[in-house]
Amino acid sequence: MLLGSKTYLHSFKMSQLRLPSFCSVGETLYLNEELRDLTVIVQTEASQWKFPAHKLILASESSILRSKLEDDNLNQIILDDIAPSTAELLLRYIYCGELEVENWNEGIDLLDAAFKYEVEDLVQKCGRFLEDVISLSNVCYIYDKASTCSLPVLQHKCLKLILDAGFVVLRSEAFEVLNKDCVMDIVTSSDLNIDSELIVFETLFRWARIECCRTGLPITEANILTQIKPFLQHVCIDDMSDADKSALPPTILSCVKPNNRNRIGFSVPDSLILHSQNLELDINQNRLDFIGEHLSCLRFSIDSPVHLVGLRFTLVCNIHPLTLPLILVKENTPKVTMFTHNLCTTSSIQRTQINQRVWHDVEILLRQPAFLKAGDIYNLYATMDVGTDAQCPQTILFNNVLHTASGYVNFTAHGDETWGIRSLMVI
Repeated sequence: MLLGSKTYLHSFKMSQLRLPSFCSVGETLYLNEELRDLTVIVQTEASQWKFPAHKLILASESSILRSKLEDDNLNQIILDDIAPSTAELLLRYIYCGELEVENWNEGIDLLDAAFKYEVEDLVQKCGRFLEDVISLSNVCYIYDKASTCSLPVLQHKCLKLILDAGFVVLRSEAFEVLNKDCVMDIVTSSDLNIDSELIVFETLFRWARIECCRTGLPITEANILTQIKPFLQHVCIDDMSDADKSALPPTILSCVKPNNRNRIGFSVPDSLILHSQNLELDINQNRLDFIGEHLSCLRFSIDSPVHLVGLRFTLVCNIHPLTLPLILVKENTPKVTMFTHNLCTTSSIQRTQINQRVWHDVEILLRQPAFLKAGDIYNLYATMDVGTDAQCPQTILFNNVLHTASGYVNFTAHGDETWGIRSLMVI
């Protein structure tokens, strides 16, 4: 009786460990000690991870692993330069065909491992995953990896965003991770959207210092110049003002020759709206009659620099006004005008009839990004002819924190009332 009880207990425990019968062979053998003939080892500073594996399955999915497993007496294999979590994801895909990544960091690490061990199907699937999670904060990291792993579609999508948002991306520290070929593709493009050609030189200086570190060279003026020289023939020196040229070191300026190259005009491409963050304001029931020439719509400051690329504005009147300039100024002495935009030139207008009044909801995309500095106070106001039959609804700022590509930005509204402004679009 005792023997029978032990046999039953053993049978019960093993049945709990087995996967359902409809699972594939790979799913059954994944992380299963049964019939294993190999141990995959991943070493970290703190511990050594060991994964049970099967030579036949690994060899069938990876030519690199197949070559390592040619020795019949081999019973363990070490995966170098790979994190245990990435090794687990790699093995899960090899055994089960499942791609289980939660964010772009995991996607890049798994892509790197799949490329290294030549699991081609996984390389392509990681590439498609990363295509859907590209953002301003990660585009340089993904672009660099797409270039290394020869994923042309992913490369094209990343390059398009980098060029469209060049005035942001070139100023980011992430740009420094790019390899030389990626940097060349960016610098040589006439579609690079930047506010000054000087930013290209400043970016190349920063990148060259890190490139010296990557290649084991001392960070000297001569070595920096060596790293920068291949790019200088592609810089649009003719676009630069004399003041910007005078800011360049003589050794650099002497290497740059006029080449009749030009960039596109500095602008806000439509694609940037998809990557912008919106500071939203809610409308309440109060409205203000537009009885003066000047209405302060929103006075604000920020604690981190951003670029304003658009806004939404609401106006209540019987007909759409012929002219209604919105003006953003920096409240310094003398006042600096950031932009002026007339509502009558805006094509994106939604009109809603409410109580015999027409609400005009206008979305404005700025002609050029407006760079807003931390600590300065900005005033966004509207001007209109006296006597125009128009009202501005009161808006209220509830959530004043945005997560942008450069981190969290806090907005502070100055004054008790805001009018007409529904949202600010920033990157």
